[in-house]
Amino acid sequence: MHSIKKDKLVAEYLDIEYPEIVWLIRRLLEKAEWLKLRDIKNKIYKEEVDLLDRLKSELEIFNKKWGKEVLLLTECRVFDYGIKEVQKSLAKKQSYRVAKHKI
Repeated sequence: MHSIKKDKLVAEYLDIEYPEIVWLIRRLLEKAEWLKLRDIKNKIYKEEVDLLDRLKSELEIFNKKWGKEVLLLTECRVFDYGIKEVQKSLAKKQSYRVAKHKI
């Protein structure tokens, strides 16, 4: 960090009677820089939080629309376990039974 010797040297060079004034100015500049960095970090943090919230809501929308199909596709490499084919087959058999009983 900064030492009192340096503040005294700067005060002598600038012909300032009290080196405490140099110290005070230096500390104020350090504080201003710290506040500026803090504001930048807060802004970046807020932007990251906003981005994560947006991604989360988009992911929820995607999961509601495509979640089951994507899971089945990634796990089984098919969109369903043959459920649609079985349903079609059952529907055909039922319509055949109904038609058979009508005859």
